[in-house]
Amino acid sequence: ALLVTSLVPRSVQRLVLADSIGIPFDRDVRAWARAWAKQRDYNVGLSWRRTLETLARPFTENVLRRGNDVYRVARLCMRLDVRPYAKNVRCPVRILWGDQDTFIPRDVGEQLHALLPTSTLTVVPGSHDWPLLEPEKLLPFLQE
Repeated sequence: ALLVTSLVPRSVQRLVLADSIGIPFDRDVRAWARAWAKQRDYNVGLSWRRTLETLARPFTENVLRRGNDVYRVARLCMRLDVRPYAKNVRCPVRILWGDQDTFIPRDVGEQLHALLPTSTLTVVPGSHDWPLLEPEKLLPFLQE
């Protein structure tokens, strides 16, 4: 979303990023898997049914059917660098970050915030998956 906004800045009036990628960070595959598992534990404690339906089942199906694609997307998430494009973003940007997000480091959100002069950073209760598991928390930020 940030890349698209930078390429066509006049077409986006405001942008909301939730636990977003965009600043490279290093993790080996084992650390990535541990972070993913930790998020699942947190999510199951919140709502095992929503976690199963919204995250676990679709993710498992993707891994079984398209394991190589899942691996490539994970590597892209850790390597994508939007810094060269950020200077073109002129609209207000709201960056939201789950306080229990261990999947994408909070440092990524803080760096995005420092990079985007029109941004605000808000830390909300939740894991990386809070917008999917608790969409009622996201709605007020979209209506502002």
